[in-house]
Amino acid sequence: EQLEQIITDQSVETYPSREKVAELLDVDLSTLWRWAKRGLLVPVEVGGKRRYRMSDVRRMLNNGRAAL
Repeated sequence: EQLEQIITDQSVETYPSREKVAELLDVDLSTLWRWAKRGLLVPVEVGGKRRYRMSDVRRMLNNGRAAL
């Protein structure tokens, strides 16, 4: 059951806010802006608000790009 829950959680796309992403990656909001300009972590519009795909955030964490 636990493995199934982990797989399900990772397959469902979520869209956290800029503030949450900055907290997860331990960076400043200005860093998120710079990364967006460079095409490293580009936000999407969801309900008129800028959000980030959690899959993109995981990719940044896994690639070690959060240290840039």
